Amino acid sequence: RVDEALSRREARDLRRAFTLNDKFRFRRSLFGNNDSAFADTLNTIMAMHSIDEAEEYLYNDLGWNPEDEDVKDFVSIVRNHFAGIA
Repeated sequence: RVDEALSRREARDLRRAFTLNDKFRFRRSLFGNNDSAFADTLNTIMAMHSIDEAEEYLYNDLGWNPEDEDVKDFVSIVRNHFAGIA
């Protein structure tokens, strides 16, 4: 169906999963207002093959605290991204 195909195509682009408010919030709280760092992180995650790989990157490489509420919300959006492309 057309709507399912559209949904799958949009799911591939993680950038579309974030609302405008999400973008402002996460750029401020997780990326120090650095738009480039936010965009680079999304591009890196979109190149990954699993949520496990993405979480390892976020928690280990970026050093994010998995207990932080902003991190939890960000990871939830990323998790939905991977569920949508599976």
